[in-house]
This record gives sequence, structure tokens and C-alpha cells, in this order.
Amino acid sequence: MNNMNQYIKNVVKRMYQIDVDTASKEQLEAIEEINVSDITMNSEVTTWNFSEFPNLKKIDCSYLFIKDLITTGCTELEYLRWEGVRGNDIHLDLSTNKKLKKVVGGQDGIVELDFSFNPLLEEVSMSLSQSLRWIELSHCNNLKRLTLFGVLIPFVDLTALHNLEYVNISYMNQYRNMADEYGDGYPRPILFVNEDFNESIIEDHTRQYSYYTYKLIKVSEGSKEQKFLNEVKAMKEKILSIPVDRKGKYVAILHYALMDKLNNL
Repeated sequence: MNNMNQYIKNVVKRMYQIDVDTASKEQLEAIEEINVSDITMNSEVTTWNFSEFPNLKKIDCSYLFIKDLITTGCTELEYLRWEGVRGNDIHLDLSTNKKLKKVVGGQDGIVELDFSFNPLLEEVSMSLSQSLRWIELSHCNNLKRLTLFGVLIPFVDLTALHNLEYVNISYMNQYRNMADEYGDGYPRPILFVNEDFNESIIEDHTRQYSYYTYKLIKVSEGSKEQKFLNEVKAMKEKILSIPVDRKGKYVAILHYALMDKLNNL
């Protein structure tokens, strides 16, 4: 258990009266939930490894200093919350968590989220992130709820998702009173959706003020919009390299460049 930090061991001892260092395989397999949220401000403990608990279904490790969040051995994991993680270089690999259903993050320094190996995912909730630039959801057809609130992500591809029930994606007040400062109108996240997408599932307030909260683009096979989506996705490395700045200047500049690209197709 050398890769497991003492804080996890202490929580398991308190919650389950199990000493991880001497526990049997059966005892470790019986543990289904661990909550270490905000348990320490120790910035020197940055590796949080939960892989010794193969049947864990729920992990809350929010508000901690984390560089490596390791869940590769948690093949039964359904819920993961890392909201408010302190740090700018977080390694997160969810490829073995194929039963994952809900994730909660934000305020975490993460640049890219790839849910390609999480087909059962039903809910993603991210808030207040100036760093997230890319999210991969094309294999998440079970996704029902998606919240990216106050997240400076240039675009989100929802075209493969047909079971969405609630969507709330906006930059919140990041560009308040900044219309026309970097281009025509307000910088907004671009939402690519399929032809069957029902805009009424977007949160009421966000939808009411769509002129500054989001730019909706419906994509059909062989259309100009599909060509545009493909061109935007081909810019992945450039998008991932957009620096974080307090005003969100570089995200705004990219938005208008993308709008020019669309208008010139």
C-alpha cells in the first residue's frame, strides 16, 4: 500500500474500522465509498491513489492538492468528484472506469477531459474553470445532464448525443459589458448539435440570454456546418494551447476567428 497516502488510510480506518496496511483482499473489496474532500491543506501530498479498492463506487476527493488522481483499479466506479482541486497540472485517466455515471469538477486546472471510455456516463457537472479547453463526449450516448457553467471552453460537440435532458453551458459573466471588445457581439461557447436537438432543454436563463451565453449550430450530414465542425476539431492542438488569463482574452479572440471561418465557408 505504499502508493496510498496516509489520509486515505485514515479515512478508511474511521469509516470502516479497517487498517488498510493489514486488511485482507475481501476487506478491501467490501469498500464502496471514500470521501476525503477537504481533509487536508497539505500541498506536499499530491498523489491520491484509490486503486486498491476495486469495488469503489463513489469517490469525493474535492478541494485537495492533487497532481495524480489514480482510479485505474476502480473498475466499478460510478461517481467521481474532484471539484476545487488545487494545482495546475493534474493527471486524470478515466479509461478503466467504464461504469462511471457522474462526474463533478471545476476550479481544477484541467485542460482536457476525455470520456471516450465512459459509455454509461449520465451526468457531467463542471463549474468555474478558466482552463478547460476540450471535452470529448462523442461516445457518451447515455448522457442526460451536462453543465459547463463559467467554463471557458471554446466549443462543445453534442452531435452524437440523443438522450440529453438538460444542458447549461455558458461563460457566465466572464465577458460582462465586453460586447464588441474583441469582435462583433459577445464571446460565447459554440454548441454543435444534431438536427433533432431540442433547444428547450437548455437551462431557461441561459437560453433566454443566448445572444451572449452560447452560439448554437445545428449540424447535418454533408452540410457547411459539418465541414466547420471538422475544421474546428482539427484545431485541437491549437485550442489546447490557449493560455489562461484573467480576462479570457485569448478564448475571446479565438471565438471571433472561428466565426469568421464559418462565415467564409
